[in-house]
Amino acid sequence: MLPSNLLMKGNALQTIGGTGTFNPLGAITIGAESNVEMNANLVVNGTANSIIHGKLNLKNYTITGIATLQTKAAGTISSSVTSGTIGSHTITLPSVSGIYTGMKITGAGIPAGAYVLASSSSSNTISISDSIQSALTTVNIFGSIPVIETSNSNGVDGSIGGVTSLSLNNSTDYIFDGPTSQPFSLISPSSSRNVTINANVVTNKSQNIDSTLILSSGVLSIRAIDTLRIKSGNDIVGAPFSSTKYIATQNDGFNIGVLRMDLSNGNKQFPVGSSNHYLPVKMNSSAPSTLTASVFEGVTNNGELTGTALNNTQLLIIFGLFFGFRAPR
Repeated sequence: MLPSNLLMKGNALQTIGGTGTFNPLGAITIGAESNVEMNANLVVNGTANSIIHGKLNLKNYTITGIATLQTKAAGTISSSVTSGTIGSHTITLPSVSGIYTGMKITGAGIPAGAYVLASSSSSNTISISDSIQSALTTVNIFGSIPVIETSNSNGVDGSIGGVTSLSLNNSTDYIFDGPTSQPFSLISPSSSRNVTINANVVTNKSQNIDSTLILSSGVLSIRAIDTLRIKSGNDIVGAPFSSTKYIATQNDGFNIGVLRMDLSNGNKQFPVGSSNHYLPVKMNSSAPSTLTASVFEGVTNNGELTGTALNNTQLLIIFGLFFGFRAPR
């Protein structure tokens, strides 16, 4: 039996579940602007690529198998039509470069809600999900922002890292719904577009966020050797922040986690703290600037993280100098 490929399309929430199995399932594609929720594990063993164009909430389920899984950047291709017969599902274009299964297609003569099922570079043709209704002149073919949502304790790789090849585009959004110390993919390391935190999360690598960090709940901890970089200068979303919802910069006595914001302009709140305390700071810049924030508790002899910690007597001496009393020696 040849593997069957599954395309999830449409704006309404769709679920994949039940006790049966796809036997065999070649590939799964989450169509542009689609919203899909998994309630079962999937195994993809075909030669066609599995592609995420829309939103896929894996919960604690997994996609594994010998197939390739990709996310694709959102974009629109406008093209003239070489040929397309009314009643047919096949359209010939001047080029099919950048056109993938799961993209939406619109234009006069194209039924609403139509998707690309396949493309052929040898013949410059695409197959669509609905038949052509009237003469074609031009078409628009587009994707959407891919979103991966997971509550897996091993993060993205725990959810989809079990495929033979994983390729995540920098334009992908990520939502973490469960506690994890392995959120970001090490199999396909890349930047992210938006990152939403809905639980206690500890970074497992330095990570670039090209657009926005959204801290909805929980503590986001940046490992001592990691930097979390917001490249857009966008505000961190999720205020009001508190001792149960902030960004902790961990330190190991030699290194400290860093929250970095590029292109920061104006008054910005950095909801940071140590691993034990919420100690926020505001920074104001009059022109786009690169700002960093880290927090550590204690006093050292040189003011550096790696300096020697002062003992109680030394602390009392310093305290006395500030407040005008003689400390015991």
